[in-house]
Amino acid sequence: KSSSWSGRLTATSAPDGRTRIPLWLEPYGSVFLVLRRPSSPHAVELSKDGRRWFPYEGTDADGPAQLQVRLNANGTGSLATASPGRYRMKTDAGQALSAVVSSAPETTAIGGPWTVRFTPGWGAPPSAAFPRLLSWTEMEDPGIRYYSGTATYSARFSVTTGRPGVTPTLVLDLGEVRELAQVRVNGKDLGILWKRPFTMDVSAAVKPGWNNLEVAVTN
Repeated sequence: KSSSWSGRLTATSAPDGRTRIPLWLEPYGSVFLVLRRPSSPHAVELSKDGRRWFPYEGTDADGPAQLQVRLNANGTGSLATASPGRYRMKTDAGQALSAVVSSAPETTAIGGPWTVRFTPGWGAPPSAAFPRLLSWTEMEDPGIRYYSGTATYSARFSVTTGRPGVTPTLVLDLGEVRELAQVRVNGKDLGILWKRPFTMDVSAAVKPGWNNLEVAVTN
């Protein structure tokens, strides 16, 4: 991956005096908008592989999901995205910036085995071993299959050190969750996921070598 700019996309002012802000929301998604002054520099146009994403005048745009663009006062910036392609942007000062993302991020599955702990006295055994990641509603034991409450999935995963001097961004993707998931890595509470996409940046809690993952799921 290579880029000459990166960061979070800001607002753009239209000639009619209105402020337009590009937003791409996941299902059930929401954001807080905080408008500050001054708002320069900011983006006035963004395209990927020759297709203009912003401003967009049609109705069928997919939108650059998970795209973050940040512009600095000195004219530099950064871009972060999981979607490979050639990006171009124009700023309110007339500056043209470009970045090339050559490949999608590498992915590694946490296969297990998993240890799943249940609340004592709620019909399920204290814990159970899952050979792979499964919903407890798929288990044969009726005490597990019909359990309702919070169950904690635990597993270990290994992380290599990577390139010297480079701090990787590590994102945990839980896939589909019913309904809430509280994530802990190496005992550090990283918060609760309650809507799609069930993803979380875990870089600050992960260390080189073996790590402990706990996901407390509440149905």
